[in-house]
Amino acid sequence: MNKINSKLKTQNSKLWNLGFGARKYRTSRGYTLIEMLISVTILAGLLIIVLGTVAASSSSSAKVGSLREKTELARSLIDQISNDLNYIDTKATFTIGDKVYSGYLLEPNRLILVLHLPKTDRQTELVRKEYRMVLEQPQQRLTLKLSEGRQCQLVIGDDLRCDQNTSESAETIDLLPEAYSLIQETRLFESTFGGIGVLEARIKSPPISPYITLAFTIKPVDVVSTCTADPGTCYKVSTTFNVGTQ
Repeated sequence: MNKINSKLKTQNSKLWNLGFGARKYRTSRGYTLIEMLISVTILAGLLIIVLGTVAASSSSSAKVGSLREKTELARSLIDQISNDLNYIDTKATFTIGDKVYSGYLLEPNRLILVLHLPKTDRQTELVRKEYRMVLEQPQQRLTLKLSEGRQCQLVIGDDLRCDQNTSESAETIDLLPEAYSLIQETRLFESTFGGIGVLEARIKSPPISPYITLAFTIKPVDVVSTCTADPGTCYKVSTTFNVGTQ
């Protein structure tokens, strides 16, 4: 009887150990295929969201940087010309072709200034500056160029003669980086010189004050869309300058 009980206890012990081991095995099992697929799907979704956010942030940063650069370029053109306008000598009358001008000549694509700088001789040290919009080939890039003549003087016949022996008089400067172009698209996106000259303002009835308007629209040359179709590609700055005649 004792042997039978002993055998039963041994068998029960083995069965208990087998059951415990099975339970232990079940509690330490790995991930199932479905769980792995769910985890990978969630991870992929999170990566797509993060990468999309980074891409959008980079694109926004690039647009802001491009806008800032266009803004600085347009304003630098305005600032440079506006600074010159402070020194226009409206008493300097000169002729180009068969037309007479006092202090400056205005055309849509050209502005000629006769300047009397401080501490210089008005008779022999005038400065002639010409801003001209030039279309460069073959890239069809419209840019603004400056040519400058120094030691200029008015001679008989109201001609303006400059010393061509000075290096400044022969120098022509491109005022825009090659990566950018001026745009003449519509009145909303235009680049032009405007206003009214001294002599024209004087003969108005009643007479008005002469003024010069400056407008510059800038766009990267590698952008093919028009300003009207995509206004964000272009940046325009304009200003009006009243010319003193004293």
